[in-house]
Amino acid sequence: MRPKAILTSGIDSRSSAESVHVPSFPPFGGDVKPCPKVATGENGRLVSVGERSGDRLWLVISHLWPFIGFLTATLPLVWLIPVVIWVVRKDDSPLIADQGRELINSMLTLLLLLVVPVIGWIAAVVWIPVWLVSAVRAAIANSRAEYFRYPMTIRFLT
Repeated sequence: MRPKAILTSGIDSRSSAESVHVPSFPPFGGDVKPCPKVATGENGRLVSVGERSGDRLWLVISHLWPFIGFLTATLPLVWLIPVVIWVVRKDDSPLIADQGRELINSMLTLLLLLVVPVIGWIAAVVWIPVWLVSAVRAAIANSRAEYFRYPMTIRFLT
């Protein structure tokens, strides 16, 4: 009977009939979330690789919801729907977690501008159209699984 060989250089000296048991990662058996897979797209933006189309649809809905809310004058729902989508779906996808946090940061920046009298209101007059255009741009970018950053946004949540 042949003694068991020890693999030192990655080359197995045993015949192909013998099997080698390789422990699955992680060997300690803990819960490890996979790292997000990110690549650079054709236009130079970061793209999340392996996102499901359902995740991208949720992102498009959450980015367009404030735009729809301003058009239909349902302002309380402008804040509610994106936050609920983010809270429920953020553990499913790193793209949803990141982009939901970005949208909430932009909404908090708008809230801050509306609370501060005079100077904030003047800034909000400039900022709201930029925010609405950025929401459409964010929805388009997220439909392609690209990361998007709103301009002129204070990053409250990191």
